[in-house]
Formats: sequence, C-alpha cells, structure tokens
Amino acid sequence: MLSRRKRSITGKKVASFTEVNIKPDKARKIIRRYHFLINKQKIICNKLGITADPVPPHLEGPADVEDPQEMEKMLLRVQDKGMARDSLVRCLHYIANEVSKKGGLKDYQLASRVGQSQSRGGDSSKLLVKWLRELQLPQHDPPLTALEIGSLNCHNCISTCKIFKSVTRIDLNNSNDSRGIIRQDFMKRPLPSSDTDRFDLISCSLVLNFVPTPIERGQMLRRLQQFLKRRSLFFLVLPLPCITNSRYIDHLHLARMLEHLGYVQLRRHESSKLYYALYALQNQSVNNTPTSFRHKKVLRDGPGMNNFCILL
Repeated sequence: MLSRRKRSITGKKVASFTEVNIKPDKARKIIRRYHFLINKQKIICNKLGITADPVPPHLEGPADVEDPQEMEKMLLRVQDKGMARDSLVRCLHYIANEVSKKGGLKDYQLASRVGQSQSRGGDSSKLLVKWLRELQLPQHDPPLTALEIGSLNCHNCISTCKIFKSVTRIDLNNSNDSRGIIRQDFMKRPLPSSDTDRFDLISCSLVLNFVPTPIERGQMLRRLQQFLKRRSLFFLVLPLPCITNSRYIDHLHLARMLEHLGYVQLRRHESSKLYYALYALQNQSVNNTPTSFRHKKVLRDGPGMNNFCILL
C-alpha cells in the first residue's frame, strides 16, 4: 500500500497536489504485479466464459484464506488445458483479494504516472516527438491526429508538442480522468467507418508486452492497421528484454514481421531498459502469412531467457 500521509513530519498539512514519491524499483514492482494479476484474471475469465470487466459478483470474492505459495503456483498454470473449473474460480478469488490488498487500481496508476514523470525521464513520447521533428512532417489539411493506447498522462510530450490537432487517449483502466483519458479496451474499440475517423499516428507504449498471449499480440498488431490512414505512423515501445533476451523474437524477426504487415521502420533506439521503434505504414498486409510468423520457432536459447513471442 502506498503512503497516504496527510501531514509532514513537522505536523503541517501536505498540499493535495504534492506528488507521492515512490522509488523506481517499487513502482516497477507494483506495475509488474498488477499486470500479472490482471492478465491471469483475463485468461481465467475467458476459460470460464464470463466477462473480466466487470467480473460477476458471485465470482469476485472475497475468498477463503488460501495458501499464497500454492495459489501462486496455480496462477502460473491457469493456461493449462486440464485445470479444473473449481481451481480457476479459486484463482479468480485470490486475484481479487491480492489486487485489493496491494492497493488496487489506484496505486497501480499512481506508480505508473510517477514512473513516467518528467523528473525520472519516463515519458516515452519525448523520443517520439524528437523523431517526428527530425522527419519534418509536412503540413496537413486537415491537421494531424493521434491515438495513444495505454495513456496515463494528458500532459505528456505527445499531447503538448502541438504537432497534432487532437490526441485521443485510451487506457484499459484510467483514474477517472474525465479531462482526456477514455477507459477503453483497444480490441473492443469500434472500427472506423471512414478515413476521417482514422489516425495519422498510433502510439503503443508498453502495452503489447502486457497482452496475455502471442496470438492476441499478433491480433492487436493486425487490428492497428484498421485505425491508421495510409502512410501513417506507428510508434512501438517494449521492454528491452522482449527483443534482446527472448527465445522466439529478435530485432530482425520483429522487423520482418512488421514488414509483412506493411510497415517500414524509420527509427529505432535502445535504452538500458526499453526498445523504441517508429514505423510508417506503406501497404496493408497480405493474406499469405509465412509459417515463421504463425508458429513459435526458437531463434536462440540459453539460461535466463524469456518466452516473449508474437504470432500472426
């Protein structure tokens, strides 16, 4: 649970706008744990044939006291085909209790915003805006529009750079920010009815890696095309280990996959923890998807490597 202290050690009241200070390691731990639990919840709900948002009240908990070690092992096995329904329901109750104990959505979003604060250099759209200015995009009529998936801040660089006339911001869970972030699952966003409803740029920063399965990640990449205008831009940010330490994907494989989907890479950068890339959509993807993009293939292996993968 994050600190909610209302007064300083001198007894003076803390201003309501004072930013809560969370150490980077703690913020990352909160974010990773929250996404782990929510992803497992989604998998379980799909297996049970119920909606994850909201979970039916009779399955939401609270649950009886469970052995944490046993439940954590069960969570790692929720994708197994032979897992009993009773076990899945137990996991769902356990997740509800864990999210509640850890401070829930409110603390997750606070950790995310603090992690992306200017003081920590966490706004990934700063590099995007730098690249856009280097590209010297021509003036458009009508002006440019952007869609930011997984938005946490209405005042980041993509929103304040004045390159875009409008930025549509969506997030699976927002902090009731009626000023500009819409609570929406991109995979359930209605398809554009005309080109005027499409975007000149889509930003997808630290979103794809939290999509639960390789097939769903591929489905998301395909769906993005339907929201982009021809010759528009796609900005992708992933944790660096997804590219440099995965058994099933590397720089070349990702580049070829996106090339198959009709993208041309314009820029690429690696920080100590993140992978950034900017693509231009040139053509729609073809139907004949190569086998190498439809099935897992070990590209490299070794101790400590992860299983991040994308399948089309």
